[in-house]
Amino acid sequence: MYDMSIKFQQPFAIELVRGFPNLETLVICLQLKEVDLGYIKGLENDGYLMKSLLAGSRFLKKMIVRFSLLGRDDREQLKFAKKLLTLHRASPTAETEIIEQ
Repeated sequence: MYDMSIKFQQPFAIELVRGFPNLETLVICLQLKEVDLGYIKGLENDGYLMKSLLAGSRFLKKMIVRFSLLGRDDREQLKFAKKLLTLHRASPTAETEIIEQ
């Protein structure tokens, strides 16, 4: 069982669950090495999730972001992808791969 009582993690977890109504499983680990996010639409909550993962995962080696092409403007996805690439990373070796689905 993961202790969500740490001051900065509790509000993040609550917003994460609220922002993803179809979430079935959530596993949180402070020593993430690889993250694979599927069907990302580039919404504000998607950005918060990625920002938190990059900033809080000092052992992260790779983050894969799979964009959902359904109903999204290419310009909006490009803007979101550029923003993602500028986010602070706790791990100096973390790579980000962006894939369109």
